[in-house]
Amino acid sequence: MTNELAKTSKNFLWDILSFVAIVLMVGILRHKTFIPFILPFLFLFIFISAFKGRISNLIFTNPFFCVLGGMCYTIYLYHYFIISFWGKLVGNISPIGNYFVTFLIFAIPSCVLIIIASSFLFLLFEKPFMKKEWYRSLVLFKKSVTSQRDVSSFTHNRSIRP
Repeated sequence: MTNELAKTSKNFLWDILSFVAIVLMVGILRHKTFIPFILPFLFLFIFISAFKGRISNLIFTNPFFCVLGGMCYTIYLYHYFIISFWGKLVGNISPIGNYFVTFLIFAIPSCVLIIIASSFLFLLFEKPFMKKEWYRSLVLFKKSVTSQRDVSSFTHNRSIRP
């Protein structure tokens, strides 16, 4: 019954409100005086629609976006370097005089590079430390534990002898 209640409580009206809120967020960025007053309410509509909307819920609970959210710190740390690298490679290339097309030519590959590089760096640096006792898997820690045992047994045996 709880499953049925959850399905019936989701509504397309929240999806429409979410879409309108996103469009308004983009539009309001040019009017800096309205941002502090309107932006919190727009975010509120988007957050509620993530739970109450049918399509919004599917988007926000998509495993890709959940994993992307888990990697947010890695993305935050490395995105600037990746954008700078890509900008140096294609910064002076402008195949079409249209700003929007040039922006897309730069932004889409940048996003793909950021996701790929951040995924690799997340798996390499962040994920191993999510385990509770990650430090036990370090080779250095294993060597120091075994060497401490060897030293303690050596000193114990030496102290018995005169």
